[in-house]
Amino acid sequence: MAKRRTKKSRIKVDFEDNSPEVLRRIDKRFVTALRERAPEIKSRAKIEVPIDEGDLQKSIEVEVDEGRGELYLKSGGPGARHAHLVEFGTVKTEANPFMRRTISKTRRKTTQIVKKHLSAP
Repeated sequence: MAKRRTKKSRIKVDFEDNSPEVLRRIDKRFVTALRERAPEIKSRAKIEVPIDEGDLQKSIEVEVDEGRGELYLKSGGPGARHAHLVEFGTVKTEANPFMRRTISKTRRKTTQIVKKHLSAP
């Protein structure tokens, strides 16, 4: 009996790496979500901050760093250089962690908004 030779078929598959574009779109959606949340986070911080003369409240800012995909809640600066002393306290004064309260009170909603933006078609 003669052996039968079978011809093996070869399939060529080309893959295109779209991961850089996918990551760019994810980053864009994430930054959009952070921008959407920034005004409410700033408002919450202004509610949480203790008011003496109002300088600390006026100094509160929110900044979104698009390159890093991060949101910064900032306070202090000229006229209000005592933000860290209020937040963490001193030997003579008790801490009043207004920034940490702000983050705690806005975290859940921020997470929901980010999820919404990332899951959109």
